[in-house]
Amino acid sequence: MTGYDEDIKKIIVLMQPKMVSAAMAVLHDYERSKDLVQDVTEVFWKHRRTFKRNVTDVESYMYRCVVNSSMKKLKADKAEAKLFVDIDVAMFVADDSCDTDYDVYNARSVVVSEAMDKLEIKHKAMVEMYFCGSMSVNNIAKLLNVSPRKVRKILTESIEKIKNIVINNEMCYE
Repeated sequence: MTGYDEDIKKIIVLMQPKMVSAAMAVLHDYERSKDLVQDVTEVFWKHRRTFKRNVTDVESYMYRCVVNSSMKKLKADKAEAKLFVDIDVAMFVADDSCDTDYDVYNARSVVVSEAMDKLEIKHKAMVEMYFCGSMSVNNIAKLLNVSPRKVRKILTESIEKIKNIVINNEMCYE
């Protein structure tokens, strides 16, 4: 290891608690914060030779990377949580006028299945992988060779389409 590498390693080791605290301020989860800091540190370490600044700039750079990564993670988590809430609303909203929620659930499940059949094959596959297969957006993106952003967009559009079909179908029965 060169003197440059040693200096960077010392700075990173000294910064670990500070970076975890910064991630905690955003994520509110110690284990996830530690994991995120570890991931950021590994990426930086792999590319440390391309860091064109002075060694003393490593601290501010790493700190900014941790904060930015934490914010991205939080946004992604909120987007995924919203997708789960949306599909739950589409599938399991109880009908106060009906005596048996079980019958309502079964009827809605049939409507949701029919609505999913109206999706494009790739979109339907993504919805099934995400909700039935419990796959993460990132894993679906890797599997289908698309960006995670594209997967989130397709999931959001697909769920919106399913919700609209379910709502329109229920209006026909009233």
